Amino acid sequence: MIKALKLSFVVLFIILLNGCVHKNPVPKKEYNKDITIGITSNLGDTFEYYFANMLYREHKYTSIDKWKIDEFIENKLKEYLLKKGFHNIRIINPTEEIVLLKNQRKSFVYPEHKKVLYKLREKNNCDILIYIENIVNLGRMVIGKHSISSKNVSVNNTKFLNNNYANTLLAIVLYEKDNYKYAYRIEEKLIEKNFFDKNKSIYEKDNLEKIKPIIFSMIDESVKKYVDEFVIK
Repeated sequence: MIKALKLSFVVLFIILLNGCVHKNPVPKKEYNKDITIGITSNLGDTFEYYFANMLYREHKYTSIDKWKIDEFIENKLKEYLLKKGFHNIRIINPTEEIVLLKNQRKSFVYPEHKKVLYKLREKNNCDILIYIENIVNLGRMVIGKHSISSKNVSVNNTKFLNNNYANTLLAIVLYEKDNYKYAYRIEEKLIEKNFFDKNKSIYEKDNLEKIKPIIFSMIDESVKKYVDEFVIK
């Protein structure tokens, strides 16, 4: 009975979290085009493959550091912000303190993390700092309509129809002088049945290289949607 209640609570929490994730736009605020914007991405370099059915489940992780996702995100943010009309944009490398903090996360935003990001914004003389967070240690959550993930970049197979879904999750924090705003951008794409080499695991090199352009396209779409919501005075 206790186990059933615990499971019900977890399912309810996931549903609620899913609703929150999909209803978190950038708060509408006008920005002067002359402000200085700092950009730093700390998404990380971990790819997850997650498979689950009624009888069996597994999750595998592998490094995708050669993809240089953080550099891709930073450059795309800069590109779309320039097109939007902003012209004072700086790409800032994450400090060692930030990289260490991401492995200690227990919630989306916590005091020690905020202190570091406020300091980074001030040190680089930025009016606002756009920071891409690395989601870790938060347990599993519903991503999209069909799949479940706990990582920023993943392929999931959690349905009886044996469909693979590519997922990307960008948690983006905008730091100003005295406050911050959190936003989420989620993309999900059904992968066709014969897309992957069936003789190799999805997380092996050849299959990773096949899925890479799709993942990058999804991240690009998320970044563009985020910047589109900025309003210039």
